[in-house]
Amino acid sequence: MSDLAYTNPAVPAGIPGLSQEIQQLAQTLENLGTNVLVADRNRTLVYMNRRSRETLESMEADLEAQFGLNTGDLLNGSIDRLHGTSAKRIARLLAEPENLPHRAEIRVGKKLLALEVNPMNDAAGQFIG
Repeated sequence: MSDLAYTNPAVPAGIPGLSQEIQQLAQTLENLGTNVLVADRNRTLVYMNRRSRETLESMEADLEAQFGLNTGDLLNGSIDRLHGTSAKRIARLLAEPENLPHRAEIRVGKKLLALEVNPMNDAAGQFIG
């Protein structure tokens, strides 16, 4: 095992009870070259990896113009804020695991982003987000 430590500012390092394997998995997510965002069942954005932060920061002016948000506003906030008038419809779609995975394209400013929403289940197989 290596000495990798989880460094995402959204989750404090050294959380008691997290095994080294979980710390390593968290570090792997943090260092992926792919944008990874995680929202809970209440559609609260609870995690974004380094690549996501960099991508969103590069689009900050468009985020502010289109949604009135900056990258720092996104974490621990509702993803509904990004869906505008479609928020209720999208919330219903995401609430049902049989609708997932779901793919969509969203435009932020001049950029077109490919989005894939996958279900997250707990150890018992229950849908949690």
